[in-house]
Amino acid sequence: VSTQSTGVALAMVRLILLVALVSAVALAEPSKPVQPLPRSLRCRACSLVVTEVMESLDRTATEAKEGKDSSILVGGRMQANARNPRKREYYGSEVMAMEVLEPVCDNLRGEGKALLEAAARDAGKASDEITIASKDKRDAGRSLESYCNGLLEEYEEEIKDKMFEKAPQTPLPRWLCVETTGTCKPEMFQQIHQDL
Repeated sequence: VSTQSTGVALAMVRLILLVALVSAVALAEPSKPVQPLPRSLRCRACSLVVTEVMESLDRTATEAKEGKDSSILVGGRMQANARNPRKREYYGSEVMAMEVLEPVCDNLRGEGKALLEAAARDAGKASDEITIASKDKRDAGRSLESYCNGLLEEYEEEIKDKMFEKAPQTPLPRWLCVETTGTCKPEMFQQIHQDL
């Protein structure tokens, strides 16, 4: 086999790969920016976020009771008393709070359909009349995830404090969605929580 025919074959392979790459880039759909969640859906979205936070808190607390040590090590090797490591209670710690809040918004991304269906029912549609396109479900899920990230980022410290409150005066959903953010009017909040 001559080096000239090998060179021609190599050039042909490169040309084919280049054409395939250009075609793939040309056909690829550019990703759309995430649209903000419409105001009409934010009260129900806030309730979904808080419900997910509470479920995540229950899961994390159960895992802590069943498998993990109920305390965590704090400090490091640089301490003078490194042989006697310090421990801190896991429940109510910053570590636990982060483990509770971290998965919340990712878990809600798939809830776009539920959010849109609930909004359609609120508008008076019967369940058998509701059809939602998969693109709309996906877009609503992305918007819900973005809304969740913004809400948790803005109120993270307050939510952490409220999650571990010993005797809360106000339940977490009402506190966040009605009293703190003002996202829900009390009547709408009451209606949503009858549905849940």
